[in-house]
Amino acid sequence: MIERENYLDSIAGLLILVMLGLHFGIISGEEHTIGPLFSFYMAWFFFKSGMFHQFDKKLTKKSIGALVKKLIVPFIVFSVYGLILELIQNTYDFHSIHKSIYSFIVQILLMGFAWCNAPLWFLLALFVARAVTMVLPFRLWWIWVLVFGSIAIIHNFMFVERYNYIGNASLAIVYYIAGCKLKNAHNSKVLVGISLFMYLVIFTFFPVFLDIRSNSTGYGNYLIAVTSSIFGIIFINYIFHNFKIPFGNIIAFVGKNAMFYLVLHWPIMMFLRNSPPPRAHVAVHQ
Repeated sequence: MIERENYLDSIAGLLILVMLGLHFGIISGEEHTIGPLFSFYMAWFFFKSGMFHQFDKKLTKKSIGALVKKLIVPFIVFSVYGLILELIQNTYDFHSIHKSIYSFIVQILLMGFAWCNAPLWFLLALFVARAVTMVLPFRLWWIWVLVFGSIAIIHNFMFVERYNYIGNASLAIVYYIAGCKLKNAHNSKVLVGISLFMYLVIFTFFPVFLDIRSNSTGYGNYLIAVTSSIFGIIFINYIFHNFKIPFGNIIAFVGKNAMFYLVLHWPIMMFLRNSPPPRAHVAVHQ
């Protein structure tokens, strides 16, 4: 296992800020963001988790309990938090309250997250990735990449926007294994050079945007998008590992608290968007 390094916190901070910008754009309707340049922004977090994989850690009652406490409990708590904020806005509309609760349950069962706090899909996918990789014999890692990669492809082809947890959890496992096997790739100038060249070629001539949540692309070819993410991850790890980044300490602070921003921001943005504007006070002249 490798020790936590500050450069990883800096990357996490940058990519969480990219995520916040993209989500603000989705909610506000503003589409002009730098997101496409960092379309690997969520894939990186699964990759980073794989970099810290512990080969001697097996799936036991204790380890599964620790994973549940770290990932599933926040998933439940902050899903309810999102629902509560949504219900507050519908306090005087019983029909809307009933609809919100019904939709909350159906969305979690169908997609693996509730739209009132959509980013929580990440916690469920990471839970599956970490639990499954505690069971798998890593000497056969290439087989598991093929198996779970195939499941993700089949889901992308047949079930986009349904049973999201099948697709995004399978893809999370692929990125997790990639992180485990390529955790030192940024130290190889050859791999870094190939990654930069391929990423720029894809970005310029075959633009893609990967949405791991729905296991689909906003645009472009799915397989190219998944491959491009690996190239982008290797290169950004190299840049942050070898060069001093402006405002690095501030970005690293954001990265160390990435989970905080992930679980809290979406319901607040939705609440502000859906809240009615304050009424203007008009003076009445006698």
